[in-house]
Amino acid sequence: MSNHYVCGIDFQHEMDGNFADFYDTIEDLKRDKSRCWQQCGIVELELGDRGEILNHKWIVEQDLEWGK
Repeated sequence: MSNHYVCGIDFQHEMDGNFADFYDTIEDLKRDKSRCWQQCGIVELELGDRGEILNHKWIVEQDLEWGK
């Protein structure tokens, strides 16, 4: 098992597990998604040995009104 992080919008719209971008750390995600992570949110994924999602937890809640 391992933990990875994904954009909240990707998580919501790519539930089949074929996320475009997995990140090993929250800092990596924030750096790569610096323009949108506050709006999109961040989800921590617990992945099984075959890459299947075993569990998820919102680390940063979505705020689609952020910056307006």
